[in-house]
Amino acid sequence: MSSHGQKSRQRSQLPRNPKGYDFVCIPFTKTVTPVSHVRKIGASGLAFSGRMDIEIKTLSPLHISDGTLRLSEELGFKKGFTVRSILCPEDPIIPGTTLKGAARTYYEAITKSCVSQFLRRMKAKYAENERGASTLPQELVRQIVAAGGEQRGVAEVAILPECFERIERCSPVRKRSSRLCPACLLFGTNGFAGRVTFSDARLISSPHKGGFLYVVPRGAPRLHRIGSASVAPGTRNTKLVVEKLKGRKVYNAKYEPNTPSQEAELWDYVPAGALFSARILFHDVSMAEMGGLFGCLGIDRKMAVTIGGGKSSGLGKISISSKEILAFPSGLMQRTSFEQRKPIDDRLGFIKQCKAAFIKSPFAYPKSYEVLKRICAV
Repeated sequence: MSSHGQKSRQRSQLPRNPKGYDFVCIPFTKTVTPVSHVRKIGASGLAFSGRMDIEIKTLSPLHISDGTLRLSEELGFKKGFTVRSILCPEDPIIPGTTLKGAARTYYEAITKSCVSQFLRRMKAKYAENERGASTLPQELVRQIVAAGGEQRGVAEVAILPECFERIERCSPVRKRSSRLCPACLLFGTNGFAGRVTFSDARLISSPHKGGFLYVVPRGAPRLHRIGSASVAPGTRNTKLVVEKLKGRKVYNAKYEPNTPSQEAELWDYVPAGALFSARILFHDVSMAEMGGLFGCLGIDRKMAVTIGGGKSSGLGKISISSKEILAFPSGLMQRTSFEQRKPIDDRLGFIKQCKAAFIKSPFAYPKSYEVLKRICAV
């Protein structure tokens, strides 16, 4: 570990980007399919099982933590302060659950799937003509006051249930007649195991040992920013309703080092340019589903996926490339192990073929896919 003087030169703070995210449009409805762990398409050789080895490169500093605070001297810094540590600082990893969660989020965005995670309501402080004291724009504050509300207070902001009527989260699977959306069919849900598994990503190489960053913590975007907000009638003017949602949030902030601030926390990190290796296992997955998986992860494309903490400030950008793909038709008697099978020779051709099948599939949402590629382009 280098000295404190060397470490101090690596200190930085994430800029106060006023936005740092964009929106991917939401489909008007979701596609649902009966559940089955033994899929009929496998018997005809149109589905695949196997594995894909991937390499992950960090494009900006990466921070994945369990929330543990460690003394600065434990990490090789000067005594007297605490640092939010990354997972396994001696041998950093990216948990498979983190990779799977990111993959599902992006897969939901480019398919006609349910919205599994979405904040429905929150409280917002407001104040009329008091700069810095209101989390709501003055236009909405004036609406509250005009409707008879106080000039200063706390308003409840909620998304209209009608916005989720056709894309509501899939119900838990309790019987064979249950139907699931494309994302739940591939990644799983309550009562139904997913058909894709991600291993933990292990560090291969890193430009240096990292250091620590000054990071200003931020929460989720305010609900009034993701749609059209107005005062709800008949609620005594303290409730705002949001409709006409702009879409799903996707982070695209640019990371730029800056100077420290009093509100910042100290975070340990993995530097940009670090390489990780991981493996994805898939079982009885159609070519279209494979294409969607390749697309949402930006496999072998100039597209960034964001994971970990500080995404709204540009942290956690990664690119993913395939190193080897082993896939064989499902539904056939398999008498040999993975190690005895040969990987696909034309790997890039297979990826291209799967992506073409995805675009033509009934569950794909090409409009969102194109928007996602534009937002996440690097």
